[in-house]
Amino acid sequence: IIYQTYSIKDLIKNLLILSLIFFLFYGLSTENYAILTNSVEFIDVAFYLFLAWAIFIRNSFVVALGLLGTILTRYGILIWIPLYAFIYYFTNPKNKTFQVILFTLVGLLVFYILPFMTREPNLFFKGVDNYNQMAVGQWENVPDWFKHVNKPYTLTQGPGLAIFINDYLGGSTLFKINLIQKLQILFCLLWIIISGLLFWKKRKSLQGSYFLLFTLKVYLCIFYSFIFVPYSYLFMVPLGCSIFALIKLPLFQKDE
Repeated sequence: IIYQTYSIKDLIKNLLILSLIFFLFYGLSTENYAILTNSVEFIDVAFYLFLAWAIFIRNSFVVALGLLGTILTRYGILIWIPLYAFIYYFTNPKNKTFQVILFTLVGLLVFYILPFMTREPNLFFKGVDNYNQMAVGQWENVPDWFKHVNKPYTLTQGPGLAIFINDYLGGSTLFKINLIQKLQILFCLLWIIISGLLFWKKRKSLQGSYFLLFTLKVYLCIFYSFIFVPYSYLFMVPLGCSIFALIKLPLFQKDE
């Protein structure tokens, strides 16, 4: 972000972007200062910012590194990656696409499959199951000091849709959690399909990198809107990508 900001010549634009960054994070942390003091979510934000930056880089290794970092930190990006590969294939030399795929697979093999999955082949699915079981407690638990609100504390802290599904839909907790998970996957897939069709129709006039950044930003908005355990700190990732997207707007770009 600092590099992108200081590539802007106009001082007023610099101050505008820096002020925007400050007030966005200030607003996010006002109700929960632990986001900035205790959370390690800035590491995940850094990986996603690197991915957003890598979209504009032609180096296959850098692109693969951006993908690898986000895959290893947030599995939700997996649904968006086929769209990335599809658009990258038609906007770059074909050999670069295969290089990115190869580098990414090798990275997954070295950093995840060999050290972890060879010992526990079901590790990924066990992690998902454990997260789902933990979610039940977060949807049902109302701490004593939160009894006056009479709602699950975690659901009231994030800006996602989980609280509305919990409040306005009937059924068991497991039913509600399964529903929001299915809605999350459904709307993410719909966005991927719509984006792919739009790119194919307008591929001769679209700038691939900017379109990819746009699809990533909207995808993250959809994914995090339906996240079923909406811890406040999780939303720092789409926020960080929003800042990068704003910086890449033509208004804020360096004059050539």
